[in-house]
Amino acid sequence: MKHWLNRILLIIAVCFVMLAVGCSQQNTEQEGNSTNQEQTKDKDKKEKTTEIPTEEWGVIAIPERYYYVNSNGVVNVVNGPVENADVLGTLYNGEKVLVTGYVDDWYRIIFSGNVCYVNNEHIDATPPNESETIDVDAKKTDPPREVETTADMAKVEKQSEEATKATTEAQQSTEATITTVKNKIICIDAGHQKSGISEQEPNGPGSSVMKAKLATGTQGTTTGVAEHVVNLQVSLLLKEELLSRGYEVVMIRETDDCPKSNAERAEIANNSGAELFIRVHANGSDDPTVHGVVTFAPSEQNEYVADIAPECNRLSQLVTDGIVERTGAKNLGVQQTDTMTGINWCKIPVTIVEMGFMTNPEEDKNLTTASYQKKIAKGIADGIDAYYE
Repeated sequence: MKHWLNRILLIIAVCFVMLAVGCSQQNTEQEGNSTNQEQTKDKDKKEKTTEIPTEEWGVIAIPERYYYVNSNGVVNVVNGPVENADVLGTLYNGEKVLVTGYVDDWYRIIFSGNVCYVNNEHIDATPPNESETIDVDAKKTDPPREVETTADMAKVEKQSEEATKATTEAQQSTEATITTVKNKIICIDAGHQKSGISEQEPNGPGSSVMKAKLATGTQGTTTGVAEHVVNLQVSLLLKEELLSRGYEVVMIRETDDCPKSNAERAEIANNSGAELFIRVHANGSDDPTVHGVVTFAPSEQNEYVADIAPECNRLSQLVTDGIVERTGAKNLGVQQTDTMTGINWCKIPVTIVEMGFMTNPEEDKNLTTASYQKKIAKGIADGIDAYYE
């Protein structure tokens, strides 16, 4: 009897031991799960601090194209176009980056498959040292540059004079070979902006005829895209194309917010040192079947700009032909007008380029397509090249 009692007590003791071990393992698993959950929360928190923000900064989308880093140091890649943004990586001199948009002083780029941002100070359209002289000791001109319209005009003129002086000195060196610099400055106005300006201004210097300072522009009847967006996209492509051909470029606007009237834009062009003024627009009509490329220029009877009218017409025809050659669009030629404020205030040859009709379904789709926009930009540049031949 005593023997059986001992066996029963032993079995009970073993059961207690097994129960204790099981509870210990369960507590360990719970603690492990709790630790994993905390680690996951910490990881999520860290990921959240470097999360790529959505479009909350008013970024303007542009056709995707590659730019190059031009810096002696590193360029930080960050997760937003703001100061003190999280640094996600770095870029080095000569690296190629895919730019998809911009806002203020920032480019939106694709970096390691993510949407990121870099300051545009050290990002150029052409690779560093793309054009070299034969004699490394020979003087070189400054590379083609964009002159900001927000800069003081005296500074713009000084920069233009310095560029001219540098070019002359380089050309005087018999050993130097300049392959890109043409020393020609082109001013580009991407027509309109996000909103119109209903206040009025004189149609020309001293004119009693008053017109709205800035119209709102047309809109794609098929795509729904606003004209000012297309105008800017093509103008930025034209800027890039002209820089690649050795021109210098003055941009009237590079954002959707540019509260400058037509007369003010003409005055900016007049004072910028530019030799030509290209005003980029898209057309509209009550007839959806109307399509084609047309440019506007003043007549020789224009009371404000008769002296430059012949050159305006020649420039307009060459630009029209250049676009048609590149795109295959219908050639509507040059139309003369003496009622446009943006022409009447000009002191340099000017053309208003109507790239196509956004009220025509096919042309509307073309005008909002990156590949077609590039053809237009190249066509305009071809016309400018022909003007100087």
